[in-house]
Amino acid sequence: MTEPQQNPQLPSPKILLPVGIMFIVGAVFAFLLMDPHVVTSALAGLIGLAGVAMAVQSIMRLVRGEK
Repeated sequence: MTEPQQNPQLPSPKILLPVGIMFIVGAVFAFLLMDPHVVTSALAGLIGLAGVAMAVQSIMRLVRGEK
């Protein structure tokens, strides 16, 4: 009666890699161009870390051969 649970489908690494790179570039621009407030710097750092995580995960998935 219960259906087997499916693994959540992640977006394609070919899509996530450019998005991660855009996050990194956006964080660098935000850090450099905005006034150096603590909150702005912290948010730019978090966005940059998210971009790095997305890029690394995408590269690892592409190396394993996922499409």
